Amino acid sequence: MEGGSRVWDDNGYLVFCPCMGRFGNQAAHYLGAMAFAKDINRTLVLPPWRTYRNVPFEEWFRPEAVTLYHRAITMAEFMTHFGDKWTERIGYCYKPYNPDAAKDCQMKNGNPFGPFWNELGVNFTKSEIITLSYDTSHPQIKQQWLERYPSSEHPVIAMKGAPASFPMKKHHRRLQRYLVWSEYIASRGNEFINNTMKNSKYIGIHLRMGSDWQIACSRGKGVRSFFESLQCLEEEPEEVTVDDSICIPKMEDIIADIKYVLSITTDVKSIYIATDVQHSNILKDFNTQLGQGVKIYSLNQDLPQLDLYLLGRSDYFIGNCVSSFTAFVKRERDVAGLHSSFWGRIRTQLKDEL
Repeated sequence: MEGGSRVWDDNGYLVFCPCMGRFGNQAAHYLGAMAFAKDINRTLVLPPWRTYRNVPFEEWFRPEAVTLYHRAITMAEFMTHFGDKWTERIGYCYKPYNPDAAKDCQMKNGNPFGPFWNELGVNFTKSEIITLSYDTSHPQIKQQWLERYPSSEHPVIAMKGAPASFPMKKHHRRLQRYLVWSEYIASRGNEFINNTMKNSKYIGIHLRMGSDWQIACSRGKGVRSFFESLQCLEEEPEEVTVDDSICIPKMEDIIADIKYVLSITTDVKSIYIATDVQHSNILKDFNTQLGQGVKIYSLNQDLPQLDLYLLGRSDYFIGNCVSSFTAFVKRERDVAGLHSSFWGRIRTQLKDEL
């Protein structure tokens, strides 16, 4: 950008709807889409995150950090500067599930697809069914995309979903370094650390224990690659699979693991808890089991990104191996050179670290 103006990128643009699951899943897809945009040399239009509303990318993260990896522009900037140039708005998708709509992507059919595009004021004129793989780490597939969708004929590729896999590709994890928290998130997180926690060293823990998670864990039992389980299982023998100890550990095991960490980290007397269940019940259990010598903190609010920020900056972190929410924290800590542990694996992981 020069002189406050934007110049159209003749290499074309890529935009997508991050419409799969909650934030952890969306973030995994975002990293894959960043890699895809770079491989096919298109400017990435940073779409809003999807909750009950569209959350502008820049509300939670710094767009300028993404540009250190590849060209990017926020959705708001794109619509302001180039909305009038995007005249033929084609929706791109893989073969629809509905056989009666074989040539129609139904880009706005259902929730969150309809609300996502409606809030952006985007309607589509026609559809394009994609038959190519989005795994452009293979040179021949990358070349196929460049030949099949030249920017001269397809200036804006707007995809119904992210051009990325879930679970995410291992080689995409490193791209987490380009997701840098916005001043809005960082300032609120730092204020809590400085004023509420008094800059004390703390253990950050993620407890995924809700009823929906219990159902998910029952389905994942005995499976090796389930959600983000490979983040803790990929270095273990092939016969090791998801079980309750890593997916939904018992409270007595959680307390025992925390006591173990406290016993070998004598300078840490605070714990920050991020959880998907009633905070008051969890806090009561922890205060009862750990005693008055340990201070327990938790933010009972509707902005889980603050939980992520605080977990990412904890002195020690314990997360759920299967969860994409934990995976976000793990990736952030990996690129920062910070250690992470998982329920069901703590004693073996920390024994040689601390």
